Amino acid sequence: YICPLGALLAGIMFFWVLRKETVLNAVNEGREKAIGGWFYPLGKYVYCIAALVALIAGAVLGGIG
Repeated sequence: YICPLGALLAGIMFFWVLRKETVLNAVNEGREKAIGGWFYPLGKYVYCIAALVALIAGAVLGGIG
């Protein structure tokens, strides 16, 4: 339960609590070419939902690893 919960909390804090500009500045730090516009919505919706599904599946199935 701990790993998917930690991933979900990190995703929520990074993509939902922080401003978009702050997230993109943190990700692009040290890069020569800026990351594409696909990164923020992918992380906000796909990553967070996948972490939630992993958390629920782990609880329902008794572990998924």
